Amino acid sequence: RNARHAVLFTRQGVLRMKNAKYKSDPRPVDPECGCPACTATSRAFLHHLFRAGELTAPVLATLHNLRFYLDFMADLRQAIGLGALTDTAEQLATRSTGEDPPGEPDPGSLPVSSDPLEQRSS
Repeated sequence: RNARHAVLFTRQGVLRMKNAKYKSDPRPVDPECGCPACTATSRAFLHHLFRAGELTAPVLATLHNLRFYLDFMADLRQAIGLGALTDTAEQLATRSTGEDPPGEPDPGSLPVSSDPLEQRSS
C-alpha cells in the first residue's frame, strides 16, 4: 500500500517520492539496496514516474519496499541469533532519523543527467 502512494522505506528513513525536492535528485533511492529501483533508476526518475502516473512507478516502489523488508528482517534474525538485538535496534534507530541521511549533499547541488532513462554509472 505504501509503495502505491510513493512512500519508500530506507535505512535512513522514509522517502515520499512525490515531494518536489526529488525532482532533480540523481541519487539512488537507497545506495545500500540492490533492487531494480535502486540500481537502475534515480530518485528524480522515480519522482517523474509517480508524477506522470506511470504504472511502473508503484511496481518499482513495491520491489524496493519488499527488498527493504526482507533485508531488514534478515538483519533482525541475525542479530537475534547473535544475541545482539538491543545493539542492532539502537543502531537502526540512530540511522533512521529522517528522509535523508545527515551529511548528504543538497539534491539541488548535484549534477543531473539530461536523459532521465540514463542509468547511473556507479
